[in-house]
Amino acid sequence: MCLATKEFEQHIALYGTDINQWPRDVRDKAKQIQDQFGLEKLLEEYRALENTLHTRSATPAHPSLAERIIANAKQRRRELPVNLSTWVNGLFADFMIPRPAYAIAAMLVLGISIGLNTQTMTTTQDDTSLSSAYTDDDGATL
Repeated sequence: MCLATKEFEQHIALYGTDINQWPRDVRDKAKQIQDQFGLEKLLEEYRALENTLHTRSATPAHPSLAERIIANAKQRRRELPVNLSTWVNGLFADFMIPRPAYAIAAMLVLGISIGLNTQTMTTTQDDTSLSSAYTDDDGATL
């Protein structure tokens, strides 16, 4: 299927099967494409589909449909997960993120929490202890 055929199908879907109702610039181009590629069969298939859609009548919804939907929604709301692991698994299933992303996020959170909770160890030395390291027993500086 060439690009012109795809474009012709898009115009049929957009404007319908009656080419005379299409906008003038599109209509002229479509008639050229139709003549060049012999797309009459394609246009007839879409006309048959359009006729089928127009002749079918929509069946009305059952009167109790709304009540059944609401009752089903209320019932599902009551089915809340009982334990934490079920809730977390449901949460992961809802977001559909790949498992390696969860592992990376968990490592990042763990690293940040360790970094924030670890006190930095700073060593301060008295000037006297430092100077005493460089003196002899008589008190003379080495």
